[in-house]
Parts: sequence; C-alpha cells; structure tokens
Amino acid sequence: MSSTPLPLPLTVLSVARLGIGTSAFLFPSLTTNLLFFPQPTSSPGSLFNVRAWASRDALLAGLLYTAKTPEAAKRAVIAGAVVDALDIAGAAWGFGKGELEGLAAAAFSGGAIAFLALATVGWRVGGLGMVGRAVRKS
Repeated sequence: MSSTPLPLPLTVLSVARLGIGTSAFLFPSLTTNLLFFPQPTSSPGSLFNVRAWASRDALLAGLLYTAKTPEAAKRAVIAGAVVDALDIAGAAWGFGKGELEGLAAAAFSGGAIAFLALATVGWRVGGLGMVGRAVRKS
C-alpha cells in the first residue's frame, strides 16, 4: 500500500487538533481558561468532560495524520468535520439557553470554524473529490 502525503492544510489541521487535544487532556484548567470557559473544577466530573473532548480531538488528529490513502484521509476529514459542525451547533444551543457565555461560545465555535476551514481547503487542495462519493465508498 503506497502512502499519500497529506496536503499542508490537512497536516496543519491534524497538528493543531492534536495540540489542542493534548493540552486539554494534560492541562484542562489552563486550556479552558484560554477558551474563556469556567474553571472545570467548579462541578464534579467537569475535568472528565474536558478530557473526554480532548481525547476525541487527539484521536481525530491521529486518524487524519496517519491516513495512508486518499480514502482514509477522506473518512478522517469527514469525521472531524461532523464533530466540528456538532461543536458549533452545541455552542450555539448552549449560548441560546444561557448555559454558555458569549465569549466562550465564540472561542469554542471559532476553533471549530477554523478547523472546518482547514478541512475544506485541505480537501480541495488534496483533490479528495466529492463528499458523497467518499461517504458511499466507506
């Protein structure tokens, strides 16, 4: 099986996602401070919640970075894009219900939007084709 190098935007995406995931897993209080979230020690289980999304981001980064074929890269990009879209929806929902302050919602959504932009550019630069075909072939 031949290995296809990732386009630069997808490499940047995987490294950025790994950086955020690793820092949030190892230093949840610091990372949430940088994202303008309330301190995670304010309620039981909140450190676990931060580490749960952190491990998810690290896993998505690993899947993308280690993709050896265009098909594997497509699946990893699609998985990350779905997660990012759900993060944006969740932040909007939380803000609308008053569960999340505006700055935290903007920081969290802004990161997801940046990841989606990198995924879109990387998809096009990498010539990964149409999304529908990638989903049907998986």
